[in-house]
Amino acid sequence: MSRRVLLISDDYVENSRTETLLKKVGFDVLAIGTEAGLADKVLSFHPDLVVASGGSAKVSALGVGAKLKEMRGFKGAVLLGFARGLKLSPMDLLSLRMDRMLEAPFQPENLVRNMCEILTLDAEACLEKLRKAQWSEGESEAQVVRGGAGVPSQNETASASDRIKSRMTPEERRARFEKAVAGLDINPADTTLKRMSARDKWADIKKDWDLQKLEDQTELKKKFAEALFEDEPGTDDEGA
Repeated sequence: MSRRVLLISDDYVENSRTETLLKKVGFDVLAIGTEAGLADKVLSFHPDLVVASGGSAKVSALGVGAKLKEMRGFKGAVLLGFARGLKLSPMDLLSLRMDRMLEAPFQPENLVRNMCEILTLDAEACLEKLRKAQWSEGESEAQVVRGGAGVPSQNETASASDRIKSRMTPEERRARFEKAVAGLDINPADTTLKRMSARDKWADIKKDWDLQKLEDQTELKKKFAEALFEDEPGTDDEGA
């Protein structure tokens, strides 16, 4: 595959993590944290795709898109990320070089899927590599938390089922669940709502309880029951 991707973002941590994941998927990635000198980077790196996000003085997705539109020698594609709720005017869109727009910060799977569509790559193969990379990343973080011992405790050991679930997308999990309940006289949405409603009502009832008072009442009931069935002196069968 080895498609060149120029990654531009003003969020250093997110940019570094995305760079690492994309490299593990198989992309040749150059990550930068400023749009200054963008023309030189494009001319020297020859990216097949530029992925940019940000709204600061260092990096502006609008600024990157506008600059790339002025670069006649650039033949690659452009994917821009904008914060949720940002309104772009028709004039803004006309001033940009942009093949696709996504919400930023990027979700890794959504980003990789869209990159594959733009570059006409096998999306499922790339997503499988991404999930393996994310799983490996999670395992490495767990090793650090465990002090590098390298031996997971009983509670930390993930079952095969857990591993499969962690590598499934929400859509795949939903499809698997719907397949499992198909043919059963169950409305999953209705059942879930009823269960949640019951939990909410029970929590609402309990919030006004005086737990200490209830405990005292329980103790009094126990003592009353003991006294009720206790034989009184001089009232046994022999005395009758």
